[in-house]
Amino acid sequence: MPSLAHAFERILICRTDNIGDVVLTLPLAGYLKQHYPGVQVDFLVRGYAAPVVRLSRFVDQVYCQEDLGDASCFFAKGAWTTVIFAFPQRALASAAKRARLRVAALAGYALRRGRLELPVALGLSVE
Repeated sequence: MPSLAHAFERILICRTDNIGDVVLTLPLAGYLKQHYPGVQVDFLVRGYAAPVVRLSRFVDQVYCQEDLGDASCFFAKGAWTTVIFAFPQRALASAAKRARLRVAALAGYALRRGRLELPVALGLSVE
């Protein structure tokens, strides 16, 4: 099983639906930065939501879905260690898998004891 340190080096959060849902997903970037110091957190959103996401101090880079071109190439070039689909889209998730990235779908994911059990969702060792 991969270690947490490697899995959380560079993360892409994909939230390509409505702006309200994107805003509600932004705290995930803060959670990751707080619990995994040094992690790079990028966001993939629809173009109209990008200016809002860029205002977050927890987000390092913002990508627009409309500018992707070939999604498989986008994921392969990005060198992310993990892609989190907060709003799963089959085509994007398939492209991330083809690029051999660790993929987690968190839509509808329950909090356990008030904490997001992200390592468990990603199938990682928590040693």
